[in-house]
Amino acid sequence: MLRLSLPLMFILIVYTSAFGQAQSWTFVTYEDQPYSEVVLYQVSADSLYVKAFGKIHAVHIDSIKYMKRKRESYAGRGFITGMITGGVLANRIAVNSGYENGFLGGFAYGVEIIIGTAAGIIGGGILGYALGSGFSKDEFYDFSTRNLQEKKTLLTKLLNRSYGDE
Repeated sequence: MLRLSLPLMFILIVYTSAFGQAQSWTFVTYEDQPYSEVVLYQVSADSLYVKAFGKIHAVHIDSIKYMKRKRESYAGRGFITGMITGGVLANRIAVNSGYENGFLGGFAYGVEIIIGTAAGIIGGGILGYALGSGFSKDEFYDFSTRNLQEKKTLLTKLLNRSYGDE
C-alpha cells in the first residue's frame, strides 16, 4: 500500500500546484463603461494602464467607480484533494490498525479496510469541498470614497500583488 500511497500523494501535490490564480480584473467607470477581464499593467501619475485583448489601454484613475476580481473556485480541487488524502490516510490507518482478524473477524477484515477507506474518501471529499469553497472569496474595491492619492496607493498595491512582488 505504501507503493500506492506515495505516487498518489505526489499526484496530489502536482495537481494542486499546477493551477495559478487568475489575475484579471473587472472595473466600471463613472460613465458606466465596463472593462472586463483586464490585467493591471502600470500606474502613472493620473492613469491606470491595463492590458486587454493584447493591447494596452489607459484609464484615468479618477474615472474608476469600482473594481472587482472574481476568484476561481477551489471547491472542485478541494473535493478531489480531500478524497485522495482522506482515502489514503484512512486506508493506512485501517491497514496498520493491528486487527488482522478485524472487528467482525477473519473474512471481514478486507471489508473493514474497504469501508474505512470509503469513509475516508467521503469525509475527506466533504471537508476538502468546504475548505475549497471558503478560499474563493471575490475581491471588491469601491473607489467612490477615495481621493486620488488613496486610489493610486491601492492600485499600486494591487499591481504589485498581482505580479507577486508583495
